[in-house]
Amino acid sequence: MVRQCGLHIISKLQKNSALVFPYSGEYAGRGAPRKYGDAIDYDNLPEPYLKIR
Repeated sequence: MVRQCGLHIISKLQKNSALVFPYSGEYAGRGAPRKYGDAIDYDNLPEPYLKIR
């Protein structure tokens, strides 16, 4: 039902879960490509991720 409204839901996260943005940099040329970027700072969320009701 949530997906039909165009929303996403994250449930059952522990309160100490460390959420991160996907890595957006370039491949360094060696090893496996990075998956994870910077950790999410809940006090300073970027504007595109904010929703006003």
